[in-house]
Amino acid sequence: MKTIAVIAAAGSGKRFKGPLPKQFVKADGMELIARAVSGFEKEKSVGGILIVAAPDFIRFVERNIAAKYGFKKVIGVIPGGRERWQSVYNAVNYLKEIRPDNVLIHDAARPVFGKTLVKRILAGLRRYPAVIPVAKISATVKTIRGGIIKGTIDRGSLRTALTPQGFKFARLEKFYTAAAVKRHKPTDEALIFEKSKAKVMAVEEEGFNIKVTTRQDLEIVEALLKARKRRGKK
Repeated sequence: MKTIAVIAAAGSGKRFKGPLPKQFVKADGMELIARAVSGFEKEKSVGGILIVAAPDFIRFVERNIAAKYGFKKVIGVIPGGRERWQSVYNAVNYLKEIRPDNVLIHDAARPVFGKTLVKRILAGLRRYPAVIPVAKISATVKTIRGGIIKGTIDRGSLRTALTPQGFKFARLEKFYTAAAVKRHKPTDEALIFEKSKAKVMAVEEEGFNIKVTTRQDLEIVEALLKARKRRGKK
């Protein structure tokens, strides 16, 4: 398998405040994680999908996501950790036996991403060891100290990091060591590459790519999905 997608789905989603972790909540009739998996299932360049879930939800994911929707590319559902970096570390160790060329790491709570995004990330990986999608910041950004505005940051060079983030597996394996992740506790995998002085290419996300963190985020995602459906019927 030349390219494998890793779905990070072990989070508890405390800020979402629901009976189930947010990745299992439905948007327009389908779980967020199922929509995320579906995006890679349809992508021809992706040969396999590895899901990292909380230990208590492994059977749930196997039965109610992978089997329910008939996803054929899911190669396994493995236990994750309390923190994202622990889950990704487990995935890297699992993939050492498979040794794919490329790995795409994606948030289960991001149900939709741009149609050409994976292709552009994989194209970038022909030249760079890491490629991540980013989005421009539209709001004005201020620095604050003691409740007082101290300055305005030029947002021209600022971007928010999105997923899926793409990496050459050999380099990810080299950099994502137990010592490195414990020291840096990365909130995204690109940070480890940055700390290792490796070049990380940025590609602009051209589609809709929101991470569901709150109920309001879910409402936005659901509205957009329904709007897409209506446009498709016309």
